[in-house]
Amino acid sequence: MSDQTLVNRANALLQSDQLRPKAKAFLLLKLCQVHTLLASEHADVYWQQLQPLQKHLGNEDQALLQELRSSVEEEEDPTKGFAGEKIAEIKAKLAEPGLTEAALREFLDAMAKTVEKRFWPGGKQAVWVYLVQVWKTIDRSQALGLTSKLSRPKRQLQVRQMNQESPLSVEEWQRLAEENSQKEAIRIIAAILDDPKVKLTVPDEYIVPVVSSLSLNILDTSKLGSTLDQINKFLVMAFTEDTVSQIFDALGGAASTFANSTALNNQWPEKFRAVLNLVILGVKLGVITNDNVSSFVQNLPKYMVDFGYVTCYALISDGEDLQSNMAEAMKVVSKAEQAEAWFLVIATQRGYGGQAYVLAKDSPRKQQLVPRICRAWLSNYPEAAAKGIDPEDVKDDFVAQTLMKTDKKERVAFLREITQEGSQSLPGGMWVSEAQVEEKKGFWDSLFSSGATLDEIIEEYLKRNPLYVSYRPITPVDQQFKEFLRFNGHGEYNYRELDPITLESLILWAEDHPQEVEQQLALMWRSIEPDNNILKVNFLRNAIFERCTTVFAADPNSFNTGFVKWLKEKLVDSSLIWQAGKTQYTVHYPETALATMCLRGAIATQNLSPSRRDKLVEIALTQHPSVDNLGELGAQLYNTGKTLLDIEIPWKTKSEIADGWQMGIVKNAIPEILQEVAQSKVSGE
Repeated sequence: MSDQTLVNRANALLQSDQLRPKAKAFLLLKLCQVHTLLASEHADVYWQQLQPLQKHLGNEDQALLQELRSSVEEEEDPTKGFAGEKIAEIKAKLAEPGLTEAALREFLDAMAKTVEKRFWPGGKQAVWVYLVQVWKTIDRSQALGLTSKLSRPKRQLQVRQMNQESPLSVEEWQRLAEENSQKEAIRIIAAILDDPKVKLTVPDEYIVPVVSSLSLNILDTSKLGSTLDQINKFLVMAFTEDTVSQIFDALGGAASTFANSTALNNQWPEKFRAVLNLVILGVKLGVITNDNVSSFVQNLPKYMVDFGYVTCYALISDGEDLQSNMAEAMKVVSKAEQAEAWFLVIATQRGYGGQAYVLAKDSPRKQQLVPRICRAWLSNYPEAAAKGIDPEDVKDDFVAQTLMKTDKKERVAFLREITQEGSQSLPGGMWVSEAQVEEKKGFWDSLFSSGATLDEIIEEYLKRNPLYVSYRPITPVDQQFKEFLRFNGHGEYNYRELDPITLESLILWAEDHPQEVEQQLALMWRSIEPDNNILKVNFLRNAIFERCTTVFAADPNSFNTGFVKWLKEKLVDSSLIWQAGKTQYTVHYPETALATMCLRGAIATQNLSPSRRDKLVEIALTQHPSVDNLGELGAQLYNTGKTLLDIEIPWKTKSEIADGWQMGIVKNAIPEILQEVAQSKVSGE
């Protein structure tokens, strides 16, 4: 590798005094991890440098530290005692001139018997590891057989390294299982899925157990996304014409596990999304077909059967059999209205918006279906939708009219026109529906005084502003498909989809008319500014703040002097306190919330306007109190698209965040370092 490689730059930083202990320890840990798997001859160098810095690693890094310790460290010095003696004998044998493979095999077999006979365990592990490493150069089957002598971490490391060098064959996996167990082989396969540029060839009979093992990870609900990614990755690699049956069974088993998981009961929409993900994969691989839809759906609980049938039939369909497959689905479902809507939404998302739109207009339920399909079509294929939708169908839908302006400059012109060049706030359908004049005394107060319950008050506000897509964690199972269809099937617009579009339009608008945008943002803040009653409801308060940090990021300075200043005065310097029965409630934000909000704005502008992103990071860290984790996030944002491992902070910050900043810079570089080492391994450098 040349002197300009990222690894060499990292090595130079490690040898300098520029890196603070926390960032240095983390960089060493990750370099050790990468090299342990891909270039083990260098791993020990980083490991030795890491030893005096271990105390600076965060709690979240301790598991990796212990895993590496068991893989890298030897119980005893392999150069001394029994281990040193036997390894020296092996090295001497390897150095003999004219050594034949037969002679080497005989020697290695004899050495294995010698090690096996030794009663005292000290030093044996180091010799077994060395024997595995020598055997794999002449006979990988023998090497895999000897892995049964290794500790679990060392066995996993040796097998992962062998698979990196050349994917294990079916016979080699079977050999590993014979000497260890199928369960151990499956555990190692699951670990290999995290390796870079992974390739796997496994026995057919392992497919279902591997997916079953991966599916159990959802006991930790935070791992649902990564679990589905691993299942997808594995089944794509496992797919051949001969494994269709096993993959179908694996998908069905995973669907059953996710759909019946009690761990996901309060996050029940994730059950539907997980099953949808699995069906998409099954159809993509040609494993789920018209002939076996019923067999797949049998894996689902009763309340998800309609969802399962419609999802399968809709995903199997192409442009020619869309209508016939919808008819097949309608024969087997119990609630036609929901089934028809979900089928047409999926068809639209797959690129058949024109046909779905026609079917919706021909349906006896067209009054409900047409607006939904228009929303779905515009959200996924705006150019085609703009050409295909009859303007009469969206004449009362301001959001649809906005989305149909697919030319960004035309959209800006439309927004300027509808807001009278920024002098009026965006219409409520895209932003916030304000209370009527007679309610200005206090919308919420008027509801409270009428005797409405808190649930009724929230329901009324959400009815007025349906963009705040929400669901109740405790939703009766027989209502879940209907609810899922509402917020995941374009039953209404979603602020998380619309606000980024609004932000992009405001950024473009500001290029030619910055004062208009500044005025427009002030009006938008006035219309969305929450009163005390709204601030009492956690999910509404959080949603409003999320919207503010997204849209107001179009103008970093007014964002800071408007929303952020208000937050400081309202909930940082002061608190909202109220009594309900015998319980006193308080809403108060720490002073670091101000920097947090600025960084959220920076995230929103990340791909739209790097200059705004950088300005918001600067405001966050120079004008507001901060802590290391915010400094870390700020560094990762600011460093995007810039020189990796440039650890200098470009401004004087309000708080001491050098540790966090350097951590962010180092973390940004890790993926590139991994790619660089992997590429070097492939090219043999």
